Amino acid sequence: MTPFFNAIRTEQLRGEIDAWMGTPWRYQGNDSNGIDCGNLVRRVLVACGAVPADWEPPVWPLRWYESDTRERLVEELSKLPFQMTDGIALDGDLMAFRMTVNQPQSHLGIVVDGGFVHALAGVGVISTPLSDLAWGGRFGSLWRPVEV
Repeated sequence: MTPFFNAIRTEQLRGEIDAWMGTPWRYQGNDSNGIDCGNLVRRVLVACGAVPADWEPPVWPLRWYESDTRERLVEELSKLPFQMTDGIALDGDLMAFRMTVNQPQSHLGIVVDGGFVHALAGVGVISTPLSDLAWGGRFGSLWRPVEV
């Protein structure tokens, strides 16, 4: 399958991400007053045309991953035009993380320019270097948007 993000679409991706940088985190937030990781990914990918405009991430209870062992996030991503990959992260890929070791994947970020952009509770929308060891131990899976 052909990756969705090419040079032109990657420039659009950067522009969409730049517009969200510094936005505060808010549980189930979906606008510039506050946004969570799932809605950040949705807003950016819908704007770039990588996912259907009517896709919305499911509403899960806050900290659901502490009492549920199902890989809900993986199940949801597998319904979208993404391909799980074990290759090198490319701009536009999604990275899923565990907030705590041995718990389901529950946090998403978008890869761009050697980092992953994500909405983090208590911090907001930031870019974290892919080399950040604090996140490396929590990495769960890498998903590549593909042409459909």
